[in-house]
Amino acid sequence: MKRRLSAFPLYAVLFFVLLIPLQITAQPETVGDSAAVAEPAYDSVFLKEQTPLPAYNIVAKDRDNDAGGAIRLTWDLSPDDFEDGNVKEYLIFRSKSAQGTFDELGNVTRGVGSFIDNQAEMGTQFFYKIVALNYEKVNGEYLWKASSESAVIGPVKSSAQWFNTDRKYIFIGIVILCAAIIYFIYVAKSGKKLYIRKIAGIEEVENAVGRATEMGRAIYYIPGIHDMDDVQTLASMTILGQVSAIAAANDTSMYVPVSRSMVMVTAKEVVK
Repeated sequence: MKRRLSAFPLYAVLFFVLLIPLQITAQPETVGDSAAVAEPAYDSVFLKEQTPLPAYNIVAKDRDNDAGGAIRLTWDLSPDDFEDGNVKEYLIFRSKSAQGTFDELGNVTRGVGSFIDNQAEMGTQFFYKIVALNYEKVNGEYLWKASSESAVIGPVKSSAQWFNTDRKYIFIGIVILCAAIIYFIYVAKSGKKLYIRKIAGIEEVENAVGRATEMGRAIYYIPGIHDMDDVQTLASMTILGQVSAIAAANDTSMYVPVSRSMVMVTAKEVVK
């Protein structure tokens, strides 16, 4: 009986010796966790200081030189739009009525004062407004946001244009070319002799045939290795007609090796 009673204080001492260190080591972790959870508070005074001035002089008009379906927006930047200013980006909102619900259409970064709405239905009236936005993000989440809206601008419609003035110089060039063609056709029909610049390579063909005739040798004319659907082969058939005419006038033998059946038939007819 005495041995059982003396063992009880020993177990109690071991229990308190093990429990007290655990409580001591756990206490700093609890304090640290509570400090990590605490977040800075953003009151109305802070948000008012971070709110940017709105954009102004918003202009919305149909985009020029297109087939319709686009409206161009321009505006003057917010006075707070500068480096380290209160503007991070501009949000563009659109509605079909001035008092209706505005839907976000897109956004542009700080320093950009224009936007093109490529989703405007032709013939439909739209109203727009620009929102200057300032914010702070951490890991993609907003800590706070402050914005200011511009005046509502509209209505504006999108329509297609008959002419694209960006291509006016192409139109002027086509007009000049057509006028030149008509003029030279008229001059040729009137009987006036026109000067046509000679090609040196074609002029040398006659000299080559003459040398072959003087040396008593035959002429080998190779029209190429392509078929008749190739533009180079078509051009060679035209030259073959001139060469064969000169060779026939000088009574010079001529050989035309070919690699395609259609070229052979065409060459026969041209030489004949």
